[in-house]
Amino acid sequence: MATMYRDRELDEQLEASRVSDRRKMTLLLALVVFVALSTIVADFGDAMGGLISAKGRVAVGILGVMAAVIAYRNSALGWKMARVWAIAQIPVFAWSPDGSATVQAVQIPLTLTSSSTVNGVLVDYMALGINLVGVIFELWLRWWRDLFGA
Repeated sequence: MATMYRDRELDEQLEASRVSDRRKMTLLLALVVFVALSTIVADFGDAMGGLISAKGRVAVGILGVMAAVIAYRNSALGWKMARVWAIAQIPVFAWSPDGSATVQAVQIPLTLTSSSTVNGVLVDYMALGINLVGVIFELWLRWWRDLFGA
């Protein structure tokens, strides 16, 4: 009898652990969706107006939303897409003050910037660096990939 009780207790603990892991996964994917959707909403108007950097940010945001939806269905492909979304945010290259085409709404860019003005008019601009939020998302997604089956 004691063995059956331990097995039932172990099953209950395993089920509680699965529920906790599912909540953590849902929280992580909700954060991905929030960041990606807020980027899409913020840059959609500029993208429709023809701003190249805004089009890039919207495209990366769409990738993030798609990745989160597919990953929520427990697909390894979704988790790989989420990692691609995070990696796509890491490089920062901006050729205008409008910003990089790859960063999302939440960003901590670590960049070297160069600009030139002539008679008060900006004639040359460049920023090159990394986005620390992309690095954080990539490390977080890599850390959790084994737990969620990616």
